[in-house]
Amino acid sequence: SLLRTTAIETLGWTLLHFLWQGTLIALILAVLVWLLRNHHPSLRYLLACASLAVMLACPIVTYLRGRGVIFDDFAGIFEAQEG
Repeated sequence: SLLRTTAIETLGWTLLHFLWQGTLIALILAVLVWLLRNHHPSLRYLLACASLAVMLACPIVTYLRGRGVIFDDFAGIFEAQEG
């Protein structure tokens, strides 16, 4: 039961974090599309597709990081090098 509670809590935080992450990605895309308004439409389309891919990856990475699956291993590597 504790495992399910922790997973649900992590999922909730993941969704909350995705609100600002998705908003930030959309704002960056909007600025880039505006700056590139005179360029070829395929470039703007590519940027839009890339932003969607990043939006797909954000909650996955955030969830795994919240569960301690990502980045905890890297911290141990850096601590071992310092010692």
